[in-house]
Amino acid sequence: MEKNVRINRVIVSSVLQCICQMGNFSEAYFWFKKFREMNITLDRVCYNVAFDALGRLGKVEEAIKLFREMTGKGIAPDVINYTTLIRGCCQQGKSSEASRLMTEMERTVKTPDIIIYNVLAGGLARNDLAEKAHETLKRMEDRGVKPTSVTHSMVIEGFFAAGRIDKAEAFYKSMEHRSRENDVSMVKGYVEAGCLDQAYERFITLEFPLPKSVYFTLFTSLCAQKDYISKAQDLLDRMWELGVEPEKIMYGRLIGAWCRVNNVRKAQQFFEILLSKEIIPDLFTYTIMINTCCRLNKLKQAYALFQDMKRKNVKPDVVTYTVLLNNMPHLDMKMEMEAFDVKPDVVYYTVLIDQQCKIQDLQKAERIFDEMIGSGLEPDAMPYTALIACCVRDGSVHKAVTLMQEMSEKKIEPTEASVFIVHYARIMAKLLRRR
Repeated sequence: MEKNVRINRVIVSSVLQCICQMGNFSEAYFWFKKFREMNITLDRVCYNVAFDALGRLGKVEEAIKLFREMTGKGIAPDVINYTTLIRGCCQQGKSSEASRLMTEMERTVKTPDIIIYNVLAGGLARNDLAEKAHETLKRMEDRGVKPTSVTHSMVIEGFFAAGRIDKAEAFYKSMEHRSRENDVSMVKGYVEAGCLDQAYERFITLEFPLPKSVYFTLFTSLCAQKDYISKAQDLLDRMWELGVEPEKIMYGRLIGAWCRVNNVRKAQQFFEILLSKEIIPDLFTYTIMINTCCRLNKLKQAYALFQDMKRKNVKPDVVTYTVLLNNMPHLDMKMEMEAFDVKPDVVYYTVLIDQQCKIQDLQKAERIFDEMIGSGLEPDAMPYTALIACCVRDGSVHKAVTLMQEMSEKKIEPTEASVFIVHYARIMAKLLRRR
């Protein structure tokens, strides 16, 4: 543009599609209008990107108006243009407009394909229009377009999205031929509807591998509910049986779920299952197990796990080191952290400061505090609170008050503990002076 090189519609459509793919729909429409003002000849592909952007922004009426502008300029719309507009209408709950566009397309002798029928049927179901969805399927067959498993899955998922579990079940039962995709849609639908019992019961009966995304969604939902954690573990067992390798993050989530409900025995048992299968746990899984062992005061076991993760080339992070430091203050991890290029964070420094405060070494606590600020980290309320408590224990009430003022200047909200400590110290100081 700066060099006054003529821009053609191929360049324009590529730029607009790229912006849309990045999710910048407002920007895509802005540039569409900009190119149009520059009198660049735009084709139906450029207009289609604008329809898509407006639909995703919820501006369906504006998209239809732009569609009329395009046809007014003599640009004949194709099936893709109609599909984009119909999808936008369905997503925004404007089913009547979607049906009108479909009828209009059929009148203009444009032959609808399977994709546009799928979009319309699924969209009508999503808007709780069961009769119209069934009519669309019949219309497909009347025009020689046979509904596929994808069509049926879109209708099933549409009913679930509308919150109509009963209609989804009725539609599934009414199908003469059910595919694997339809069973997968039922599992997904039950999970999204929060019906974990039905989702799990249907899942456990399936004798074929599911897409990993379905496993992950169901597994995550089961882990989130304390009464379903054992079923989440069964799900992983089922994946192994079917030869599907679970994502490593799933192992950590399950161990974390058992620890969350204080069932450490189950967490340890599952961790041992991983080791027996020669599965190398990821960083999160190792760290949560180290933390669990520390909670149970099994410090030797925690340290053994720490050494094992390094042997297996799982690099510890600052959280791992913070857990160890908090429970084994005698360990000097500074050189090792530098070797692994692990930078301390505010939490790590807070633990260090707190340890010095416990042994009433105010000078060292202050040096660590200064080192934290010198490393470019901005302290939050926690390290300030630890240092304030240490000052009060040491009798340095003036320093504690100064730190409180410093927090106020930096707009750091003090904790209730720090306010109470300073308030108590001031009262005690006044009493001592009176005596």
